[in-house]
Amino acid sequence: MGSEDTSVSRVHAEIVLKPDGTAVVRDAQSRNGTFVGGERVVGERPLHVGDRLQLGPGGTELLVFRLALPGQPEVEAPRSSAKRRKEESLAGRVAEKLGAARRSFGGKGATVFLHEMFAESSRRAAKRVRWVVWTFVLLLSVAVTAMYYYSEWRMDQTATQLQEQQRVALERQQAIADSILTAANAEDQLLREELAEARASSAPAAVVESLRVTLTQAQERTAALEQALQRAETSLEEQLAAGVAAQRQAQAELDRVRQDLNRARASGSNAALDSLRQAMQAAEDRAAAIATQMRAMEGVNLAGVAQANQSAVGLVAVYVGDEIYDGSGFALTRSGFFVTNRHVLIPLGGRLPDSVVMIATASGPDLGVLKVRGFDGPHVQEVDWSGANARQGEPAALIGFPAGFGNALDATRTVRTSMSAGIFSKVTSDVVNFDGFTVGGSSGSPIFNADGEVVAVHRAGLAEAVGMGFAVPIAQLIPLLPAEAKRELGLR
Repeated sequence: MGSEDTSVSRVHAEIVLKPDGTAVVRDAQSRNGTFVGGERVVGERPLHVGDRLQLGPGGTELLVFRLALPGQPEVEAPRSSAKRRKEESLAGRVAEKLGAARRSFGGKGATVFLHEMFAESSRRAAKRVRWVVWTFVLLLSVAVTAMYYYSEWRMDQTATQLQEQQRVALERQQAIADSILTAANAEDQLLREELAEARASSAPAAVVESLRVTLTQAQERTAALEQALQRAETSLEEQLAAGVAAQRQAQAELDRVRQDLNRARASGSNAALDSLRQAMQAAEDRAAAIATQMRAMEGVNLAGVAQANQSAVGLVAVYVGDEIYDGSGFALTRSGFFVTNRHVLIPLGGRLPDSVVMIATASGPDLGVLKVRGFDGPHVQEVDWSGANARQGEPAALIGFPAGFGNALDATRTVRTSMSAGIFSKVTSDVVNFDGFTVGGSSGSPIFNADGEVVAVHRAGLAEAVGMGFAVPIAQLIPLLPAEAKRELGLR
């Protein structure tokens, strides 16, 4: 059996003294009830001197030994002499025990005094609670307003910085383009003057024709250079615009998660707090990665790298039955040794093309070398065979054909390369990770460092993490090169 509940409610009962001198007791909807003479009080119950008032069964007992209004004689109920003597004796003992404590009630009965004390405590507690609640609401409103204006300020600051960075990058690229065009125009003008001088001095027809051909070639190179620079500038503008948009989106997402986190802190939900903390960390990591990519784009001379190497990058197409598989690759030497991935050369286990001179085994690096017959054309300008010039966090660029034929042909059906800029996110002797604004589909593309040196060959990307590319370090190509290619490259 459990112990009997003898708890007393905060406002348990009340005693009312009426003007006619009578008194009644009422139960104040207490938990355990109020009893007089062993009977539970329902509604109003007359109270007489000598009654025993009990707060709950087995609870506190109070003895009524006086009922009087101020200035009125005491009201006594008719009683027998034995009962009166017993009550007076009991009242005397109670008075003796209470002593000075009874007088501290200010002339009020103990029940009335307790009732007033509980009522006053309730009023004070309610006032304190209201004050705490309204103070919290005010502080929360101030915090939310401050966070909102701070987020707006951060967005404005970020937009201003990005616009300034884009302007500086474009001005730098324009200065490089102007310098190259000035040199080309100077060469063109010099050739015109030599041609005019040769004609004026009646030079032999062969000399005049040679100068005319040289002038025509110079004009063609100048036109091609202007087109290449224009494409590089356009690519830079597009990538910077994409970077600005991605950075703004990342900042907006970060601000939203921060607001959700503040609301979760106010509500006190631990599960929501943990989830939002993880989301906020992911948003901060993404914002930091995009900012790093933007800095990398602005630090690489994209126009110079593109102008020097884009003509050496080629589109590779392999036919297997009625199916065509395409990828990228690049000319390594002037004689036509061409580098791409093994999986580009033999897709789906197909037959090895006749032009392939060396290919890595299935357990080796994803590389292959083929020879373009009769080739005598452009090739990549510099190669970092040691791998010392590719370091984590430094700028990087990729030139290739993302999506193959689907993204390679322009309106004139001319094959055009695409360039992506980013950083080296991971560099080891076995793998180089390229993190930039690019997508999968550029297998075999060369990856350059900030100095325009080929440091790796792109081989794969993650569909679920657009921009993350995996590449083979260029040093792993050396064992696959034929002796003829090594001699041409000056390798042992």
